[in-house]
Amino acid sequence: MGVITKEAVLDLIDRMRTPDPEAKGFYEETVQWSAWQEARNLTDMSLMPVLEDIIREHPGDEGRDVRKTAYFIYQKLLGHRFDEAGFVFLLGRLDKEITKGNAIWWVDYLEDIDVQPETSVHTLLSIAMRGDRDDLKWISRIIEEYAGKGNIEARNALPDLKERIKAASKTARQATADILKEHGVVSKADMQRLRTRMELCFMRH
Repeated sequence: MGVITKEAVLDLIDRMRTPDPEAKGFYEETVQWSAWQEARNLTDMSLMPVLEDIIREHPGDEGRDVRKTAYFIYQKLLGHRFDEAGFVFLLGRLDKEITKGNAIWWVDYLEDIDVQPETSVHTLLSIAMRGDRDDLKWISRIIEEYAGKGNIEARNALPDLKERIKAASKTARQATADILKEHGVVSKADMQRLRTRMELCFMRH
């Protein structure tokens, strides 16, 4: 295969984003499905700067779909062969993309990457610290993966992240208990009475 041009990459991204009008879903052998398979099989690391340009050239909400598709290809390339500068770029971009409560939509782009022992994951840890409980949980899953691959910073940070998840879960449970207490629910019997009242209310409506 010859050099893949930027135009060819944009065409691939477009095919990945465009459902087949004749298909009722994402099925094998459709144009869209074949495009995703093509993207998964790319190994040419020279595509990374091309993808970086595409990502930068599609800002804002209107460009998010293109960026996410480009991130997918970028992550597959990093999974094929780790590149420190590429990983730093990806983390930096996701630092901009991830806002509180939406980490679940972005962490897949960090999976299956063979980070090195000395690779910094500080940016990822910062994202976890500013997020909510679910963000913390999803990012901790990636940190645990990296720790299992021998990354020193991830391994050192993991115990504290797990403790933070426990504390956040406890806080959420306490908040629920406080709300129930305000409504006179302090025991299992109270909870059962509340459920019965809710069921009766539902039946009346």
